Amino acid sequence: MPRLGPIVWFAALMASMWPNPSSGQFYLQPGERVVLYGDSITELDKWPMVLETFVATRMPAHRCRFFNVAWSGETTWHSAGGTVDVRINRDVAPRLPDVIVILLGSNDGRYVPFSADRFAAYATGYRNLLAKMSYACPGVRFTLSTPPAYDDVTREPSFDGGYNGVMLTYGTYVTNLAAAQGHRSVDMNAPMVSALRSVLPVDATWAKLLIGDRIHPGEGMSLAMAGAVLTGWKAPGTVTDVELSASGAVTKSVNATVTGIASTATSLKWYQTDACLPYPVNWGDKGSELTAVYSGFMDSLNTERLQISNLPASRYHLFIGSSYVGDFTPAQLSAGVNLARYSATPMYKQAWQVYQAVQTRAAFYRSRWRGLEYALSPVVSQPTMDRAVMSLDDLETELAQRIWTLAQPKQQYYQLVAF
Repeated sequence: MPRLGPIVWFAALMASMWPNPSSGQFYLQPGERVVLYGDSITELDKWPMVLETFVATRMPAHRCRFFNVAWSGETTWHSAGGTVDVRINRDVAPRLPDVIVILLGSNDGRYVPFSADRFAAYATGYRNLLAKMSYACPGVRFTLSTPPAYDDVTREPSFDGGYNGVMLTYGTYVTNLAAAQGHRSVDMNAPMVSALRSVLPVDATWAKLLIGDRIHPGEGMSLAMAGAVLTGWKAPGTVTDVELSASGAVTKSVNATVTGIASTATSLKWYQTDACLPYPVNWGDKGSELTAVYSGFMDSLNTERLQISNLPASRYHLFIGSSYVGDFTPAQLSAGVNLARYSATPMYKQAWQVYQAVQTRAAFYRSRWRGLEYALSPVVSQPTMDRAVMSLDDLETELAQRIWTLAQPKQQYYQLVAF
């Protein structure tokens, strides 16, 4: 059942208890529930699953819940899923959100040149949406995202100034609205445009495929989108940062405990227990590879650094557990290697299992929400629906718990062997 009670001052008080946007603390608190509200760009569930997987792998003790209630065609005032009032009461409030992330604007501009009337409807609708969500969900915190990029980079704009220029105008409004009302805002448009511009000279064909229809981002671009939210939330970019010497001395250890070091003239071996896992970029997908590297996602949000100095041999095999990771020169190891770039590590493989579990949970949740709660409510009695939903919610919770279990780091055995 939705939480009720329009106590505006109470909502403001609750919001004031949390870190402000300038704080260095990660925005989400342990156990919080996040609702994602948007249009088909969010409904596709690409960037939301990146977001959920990142939080699960980087903060394995947080155990946050994510609910994607986006609907194709959504605007700030209406969608095929119903009016704002219907959507909030049926899809948002029952999720008991602590945080609501809103990504709207692409449909509001109608993909045509700027119109003052359409913009006014967007602005009015946005303020109304926030007010009604605050009423239905007292104490909720908002993250307002600027509209995502429309691809006017890899293809010529359809009109003077381009549709992304319209989205930038809408985005400025969102940023100012968030500041005026004390909400957190994130700029999703700029990193997407930056990724397109960076990939274009490297691989023009794939640059056009990152947002294939100019509107809906693919798997790769979803990294830049989720990355924008994570950056706005002050997410930690470091997975681990470990520095060793060939003699076996530990000179640095961030988010990792190093034990049992054994050093010889031809090898260096140790046990390492990390505090978290890397984000498992799909390196088999060219779009993901290009975006991860050229959007800055790897450098700013996914560094699993291993540095080893003073190695005497000319080349080394690196094994972690039973997995062969790769061959490295002393120069490479001395400079530092980002292990998050290697899909052969046990940590990556474990993180990939987390991502697959997130996919399973998200697909089940969508079926439970859209296939049962939405589709059958008009023809099934409310008591029967309540019993069915309660049972399925228990199952969805179990699927979420499976994610958290899979995300718990394990001790690994490292072997660096000269050859």
